[in-house]
Formats: sequence, structure tokens, C-alpha cells
Amino acid sequence: MTPLIFATLLLATSTAFAAPTVHAARTVASCNPTNYTISSFTLDNSPPDWSVHFVFRSSFSNPSIIIDAAISGSVCEAFADSTGNFPNELACSTGRGNVEVDLRGPEPSGKYQVIHFWQCDGKNWMSSTPVDVDVAGSGKEFEPQNVREVPCGAPTCPENEKAGSVMHEVRDQEY
Repeated sequence: MTPLIFATLLLATSTAFAAPTVHAARTVASCNPTNYTISSFTLDNSPPDWSVHFVFRSSFSNPSIIIDAAISGSVCEAFADSTGNFPNELACSTGRGNVEVDLRGPEPSGKYQVIHFWQCDGKNWMSSTPVDVDVAGSGKEFEPQNVREVPCGAPTCPENEKAGSVMHEVRDQEY
């Protein structure tokens, strides 16, 4: 084989193998949220009736390949019980399979950990993002952190399963 033919074959082979990598990188970038928004933030920090309320929204560069109820907004809130004890997790209207919000400090500190689950191109994804909300403000826009595809194996995670319904096993191991 002449050096010219060998070089041509080598170049053609490396180009053929590189093409899927470029497509995969483009898909991964499209699967990552571009930003998160907390709006309508209210905090009543008068004990024992503490409460917190806000709307969490996610944004993506290509929402057509995303299944995520939080794009339309997920209302998250928590209330202290009759003794003034505040829960460690805020309940969100889209459910734990989509958005979880945990306290990272005592209420009314405004320190939260937002754990977000969604589907992109038929695969399950999640992020876990710390956020500090100014308790005197009305919300915050922030960048998602720790974004990753969540590997699932049959039979617990069929291809067409709703995002988040079995991801808590993975989240509990990684969080």
C-alpha cells in the first residue's frame, strides 16, 4: 500500500469515527438546562408560622427534545408545623420525580439545594444545584450545576418511563 493511499484511508476512517462524537456532544449540550429561575419568592420568617413559597422554572436551548414539567413552572412551598418545626424539604407541584428542594441551612436563611430531573432525547437527566436566595428579594436566576445523564438499567428504568420516577435510587447514592 502506498503512503498516499494509507494516509487517505486513515483520514477517512478517523473522520467517520469523529462524526458521532460531534453529534453526541451537540445532543449533550442541548440536554443541559441553560438556566433556572426562582420567582414569586416569599418568606414568612415570624416563628412559629414560618413559610416559604416560590416558583421554579427551567430553560433549555431546544425544548422540543425535552420532557420537563418545570419548564412551565413548579410551585414549591413549605410551612412550619404547629410547634414551629420547619421541614427539610419543600414540596413542589410537579412532584419529587421532577423537582426537589432541600434546605441547606436553617430557615429563614434562603439556602436551598435544587435537585431537578428531566428527560432529553429519551434519556433521563438530573442536576443538583445549591442556591442562595436573598430573603429580602423576590427571586433569583442561576446556572444549573452537576448536570448529568442518569444511567438506568432494565427492568427498573424502561426507555419510555417518565423522567424521575425511579431516579431517587441514583440520587440517594450520589447526593
